[in-house]
Amino acid sequence: MFPLVVLLLLGSSLLPWTQAKLDLGATIARIDPSTTSCASSGECRTAAQAGALLSTSFSRHGVRCRQEAACLTALVLLETDHLKYQHNVYPGRPGQGTANMQMCRFNAEYAASDPVLRKCFPDVLPVGSDPNEDQCRRVLKCILDHEDKSFDTPAWFWDKKCPDKDARAKLSNGGIEGCAAYLKSCVGVDGNDQSRVALNRKAYDAFEVTNAKTCVPLDQDECQD
Repeated sequence: MFPLVVLLLLGSSLLPWTQAKLDLGATIARIDPSTTSCASSGECRTAAQAGALLSTSFSRHGVRCRQEAACLTALVLLETDHLKYQHNVYPGRPGQGTANMQMCRFNAEYAASDPVLRKCFPDVLPVGSDPNEDQCRRVLKCILDHEDKSFDTPAWFWDKKCPDKDARAKLSNGGIEGCAAYLKSCVGVDGNDQSRVALNRKAYDAFEVTNAKTCVPLDQDECQD
């Protein structure tokens, strides 16, 4: 008959070993250590701040795979110049901004879909028309005045503005190449641009999905044995 202490130790060895679920702020800091602090105030956000905002947004819009989160996070890091800016600094297109540097027409559409933003941007645009320069500036200011909205747009765009089912499937169920497909088909940028590829790889490595073949749930424990 085994002593009680031996039985307890044996039983504990049979239980799955787990670590805490993924901390998005800490993951962003692993991708880019420079984001742990901000050199200046204004639009800059730290990894911890951005991580909390993105986590809420991912839940809201149904981002359920680590691959999706990795790609969107890398997109945010590149477009904001490592979380420093939330508007287009160069060449300075009026109204282009938010965490994924959306063009003005998408910002206007996003604002129209949100009850909070409709209070600061009540303009109703005719279907198919583009906002004018004044509207572009006002709608961006409206969004940036609500930082949870600015960091909500990457997942909103993925959720509402990417009709390519094949690209979405590749992003959800594949490895790093799925991000390139999403960027090209849905965002309209070169997914094979070297600066994007390098940042995407860091993100996918940090999320541990570089060579994934199926969706890795975003809420799955980081390490299981």
